[in-house]
Amino acid sequence: MFYDLFEIVFLIPVILIGFFCIFTDFKYKKIYNNAIVAGLLYGLFFFIYFLIQEQNLLYIQSVLINFIISIILSYFFWFFKFWTAGNAKLFSLFCFLLPLSFYEHTNFPYFPSLNILINFFALLMVFLLVLSIINIFKQNFFLKNFIGHITSFFKTSFIYVFVFILIKKILEQFEISNFLFFPILYFLFMFLTINFLKRILEKHFIINYLFIVVTIIYSFYLVLNGDEDLLSSVFLRVYAFLSVIYLFRILINDYVNDDSVIKREGENTIFNNAQTNNSLNIFKKETYNLLSFPLIFYLSIILTIFLRQSILIFFHT
Repeated sequence: MFYDLFEIVFLIPVILIGFFCIFTDFKYKKIYNNAIVAGLLYGLFFFIYFLIQEQNLLYIQSVLINFIISIILSYFFWFFKFWTAGNAKLFSLFCFLLPLSFYEHTNFPYFPSLNILINFFALLMVFLLVLSIINIFKQNFFLKNFIGHITSFFKTSFIYVFVFILIKKILEQFEISNFLFFPILYFLFMFLTINFLKRILEKHFIINYLFIVVTIIYSFYLVLNGDEDLLSSVFLRVYAFLSVIYLFRILINDYVNDDSVIKREGENTIFNNAQTNNSLNIFKKETYNLLSFPLIFYLSIILTIFLRQSILIFFHT
């Protein structure tokens, strides 16, 4: 595959910094700020150089918007304790350095690096599900509290139905050209907020039942006003996404809460609730050490480069 000079110049730091951060993450469980700063300065220098040579202000503007959005999302994920500050900075750096030409087959306005994020989540979910399923067979495990999971699922679903109906109503005021963009955001929003929302509802159960009543009443109102299509669309999306997320969360939480998972300083925060004791399992040591966000970032970058978009290409009809 042929790459032009501009692409090669910016692929070099992506490759080098990626390898370095994977090494330090496996070896020391750290992502060093010096590597992030070096990559940022390198990128700024060559962006200024090519700007002087090509005078392409529109491209620079697109890169900066993409970079700013990546910083906002990185902070959002860090705030919800999905990943560490080091992972957040590395993700934003990759979004800054990867040339926009590697998103040529996509249609995500203003934030083409959403392709990297989609690929990252897909790889992360596959990796963790494999570990969880292996753990189930190794521990002769069966899903506990099944009725409790089902009850929690339906209670939580009413809140997401209510929120997404409101969002859908707002979006009807705008013309959305990319039908995939907002479903992806819905899924990410649900994935990141589900545990936070469940904790809030457990403490304030009255709020939960209030949302259930309001959602049911509002749903009947929409039906009476001829908005069945809107209601069915939201219900289908919420229950399809939430089913996948709940299954994923149950498997992962059971894996994480196994007392043989090791908790260490600098670990990926998706496991920050893991319990530990003095009885450590060698298998768990090995599989846990394989969970490296920089490695998954790097693999998602490679996917994006070769596909020139996200893995959603395989789901297009």
